[in-house]
Amino acid sequence: MAVKAMTDHTKGLVVDADLHGHENIAELAEFCEIPWSVALRHMGDSPDRNIAISPRPTFTAPFPGGLARAKQTPSALQMLSEMDTLGIDIGILFPDHLLSIPVIERPDFATAVAAAYNDWLLSKWLSASSRLRGAIVVAPQEPREAAAEIRREAANSEFVAICLATCGVRPLYGHKSYDPVYEAACDTGLPVVLHGLTTVHPTFPFQLDVFQSEFMKHAFAHSLSIMANVGSIIETGVPERFPELRIGLLEAGVTWIAFAMKRFDREYLERRRQVPHLKRLPSAYLADMYVGTQPLDLDRPGALDGLTAVCGHELRLIFASDWPHHDFDHPDVIRRLAGSAASRQRILYENAYGLFRALPKGVLMPSRADSRAI
Repeated sequence: MAVKAMTDHTKGLVVDADLHGHENIAELAEFCEIPWSVALRHMGDSPDRNIAISPRPTFTAPFPGGLARAKQTPSALQMLSEMDTLGIDIGILFPDHLLSIPVIERPDFATAVAAAYNDWLLSKWLSASSRLRGAIVVAPQEPREAAAEIRREAANSEFVAICLATCGVRPLYGHKSYDPVYEAACDTGLPVVLHGLTTVHPTFPFQLDVFQSEFMKHAFAHSLSIMANVGSIIETGVPERFPELRIGLLEAGVTWIAFAMKRFDREYLERRRQVPHLKRLPSAYLADMYVGTQPLDLDRPGALDGLTAVCGHELRLIFASDWPHHDFDHPDVIRRLAGSAASRQRILYENAYGLFRALPKGVLMPSRADSRAI
């Protein structure tokens, strides 16, 4: 079903579905329960490159300076200033470190850190401006605890989504053990958003130690992890069990969608007896999901419209910059690659309001608000 056209309150907006606010580990300790607050406090005394919240093994020597040289946005005020520069009106915040939360070995630690992050984000970032909205981080190791955390934080309107990190997650998100999470999402009206990450881990599809460089590890990790989890979600019938559930997919690019749709449909037509609970083609379920555009792996003007034609479905693409990471995409990329004004509007803001239904209306960056007042 097509997303309804927006009112004048939102016309011309740019909504960024994927901004990354940098977690201050020492500050997280203030919001964390004992004994884990002690662990976070000690981690906060070390440079970020030494924080062992979760394993991020690598087989290559780091650049001089390590992670300290990575671009980070450590405060709400700095993020708002950078959004102004980029021309972004509203942004949804996702974590940096805690995208690795599925591979934390202690489930109770993971659960405590997720709750601390959510409270920290609400206090330090989301209260600063209605232009910043948040995604509730949950630990998939304990689905019932995750569901309780969703219900706890959903009372705060500043949260507009639930972050399901795909980094090393086991089992994949189609498993019925996650049903309490999906029930909580439906009960609260919040979407679940799967977010990719590069790591090396013994869980499929992160056995990336077979590659010799970050070049090929990064090329595979994000797209494969999203595609594997989408396949699991469709295979086990999550959209049929939870028809009200809205699903977003971030940091996998867009070209994988065509492959997944065609391949999944072909396999379904050959083996539909193995999935009798599915009532539609797999591509139809995938077309209902909202797909973040970053990192845009197309480069010709109008290419996004061409992708829709190849897939045979109206795709629900949503603009995502991945700011402030080095490979971020500027909103102007969408203006160049989407062939029509209507397509640009859908990607830059209309589809975002379909996924993140709790987004505020009529919120503009200062320069745009000033121009409207003239």
